Amino acid sequence: MPPRNRGFAKPKNAKKTIGRLLKYMGKYRFLWLVVLLCVLVSSGASVIGSYLIKPALNDYIIPMIGQQNADFSGFAKLVVGVICLFLLGVIASYCNSRLMLHISTNLLFRIRCDLFEKLEKLPVKFYDGRTHGELMSRFTNDTDTLREMMSQTVPQMFSSVISIIAVLSMMIVLSPMLTLVMIVTMIFVFMLITAVGKRSAKAFRENQKCIGNLNGYVEEMVEGQKVIKVFNHESIAKDEFETLNNNLRKAGTAAMTYGGLMGPMMNNFSHAQYATVAIVAAAFMIMGHNGVLTLNHFTGLLDLGTIAAFLQYTRSFSMPISMMGQQANSILNALAGAERIFAIIDEEPEVDEGKYTLVNAYEAKDKEGKEKIVQSFAATGEWAWKNPVDNSLKKLEGEVVFEHVTFGYVPEKTVLYDINIHAKPGQKIALVGSTGSGKTTTINLLTRFYDVLPECGKITYDGIPLNDISKDSLRKSLGMVQQQTHLFTGTIRDNIRYGNLEASDA
Repeated sequence: MPPRNRGFAKPKNAKKTIGRLLKYMGKYRFLWLVVLLCVLVSSGASVIGSYLIKPALNDYIIPMIGQQNADFSGFAKLVVGVICLFLLGVIASYCNSRLMLHISTNLLFRIRCDLFEKLEKLPVKFYDGRTHGELMSRFTNDTDTLREMMSQTVPQMFSSVISIIAVLSMMIVLSPMLTLVMIVTMIFVFMLITAVGKRSAKAFRENQKCIGNLNGYVEEMVEGQKVIKVFNHESIAKDEFETLNNNLRKAGTAAMTYGGLMGPMMNNFSHAQYATVAIVAAAFMIMGHNGVLTLNHFTGLLDLGTIAAFLQYTRSFSMPISMMGQQANSILNALAGAERIFAIIDEEPEVDEGKYTLVNAYEAKDKEGKEKIVQSFAATGEWAWKNPVDNSLKKLEGEVVFEHVTFGYVPEKTVLYDINIHAKPGQKIALVGSTGSGKTTTINLLTRFYDVLPECGKITYDGIPLNDISKDSLRKSLGMVQQQTHLFTGTIRDNIRYGNLEASDA
């Protein structure tokens, strides 16, 4: 058997992975435009609603303080307008969520189809080098992280970016000076996020790799329980499992530690930033009203309404930043999973340069009375090899010849050395030998699960070089009984007919 390699290669870079995901998203360009419109409406409603704090305080609440018969009609209209504005924002947010859910589910549908289609096209040696658990992890853990990113994280990130741009614009309008104070404080958090983000990305990649390794080991152990018990391998299997499980624990702890830092750091920074801006704004307002400082366009008017609106924007600005910091973990985790999925999709498919095909045929006589093979487009029970070059036919007889065949799964270790076999039509041959002597390898070469290099010998089938025969036709002409029985989901009848779906019940 070929050697088995645990784990996958190091994931590719995030930029390339994002580019691949964008190609999948390209099919939904119109829906993305609608999503953008919904995000703009939702963010706009939030930004305008916060700005209305200024006229609410300056034009209505403060002037009405101390009045006996205050007129609330204008203030009531403003409140109704704010309610309508936020209702519009809620509706836009709902539409945005529904559209992103539709996009994400369809995108994952296409990725799963592409992944499964590629798995069907990969050569047997690909599966020999990987455990079933590792491959199943691509369909479960990795696709699940992608689903979470596309249905939740991406919409929130999209909304956060739009909100940050809109809020920053309104803050500059209210007070460029306070905006500068806020930006200076933001520089520190970006430096912190960058440092933590790099470590977090590495930790999440290692965590995904450990999950795949553990899943693969558990799948092998469950499948091989009889062998484990026969050879009293329970304690060794337990120790190996504990080692893999401990590796996952360490990787998971590291990933969650760095991931968990984002939220608290951003929340604490948000509170500190809010307090800093409030103190600076109050100080400048007091100095301005006392004549110590001249208020201008750069400082802003800095009345109570302006400061209240600006502080609300400060909170609105910090919240999207905080959410983006927390969502970064989900994105890094999903990109690590996507890289592993695309690593399989990018694998080279099974190469088949064979031209000879197997066709139905029957024997007939030509005008001169000579026997010849004629192709039939109906089932005849007889088969022939068809040469696509001259459309000539050669009857399928079953003669197999190995001529000086040398083969090894890896260059460092030769399994078969200068093997010569001649199996005549109708002849029965038994391959007998110890484990690892090459019995299974011989069948793998005959079925073209692996190919013999031209300089390492030659295999012919009815006189035709094996590499010249289409793999589909070659395997159709062979009957194989596996050592280990595998039953697919379905009835016994379906499993019996798996090799020929057109077979009758007889």
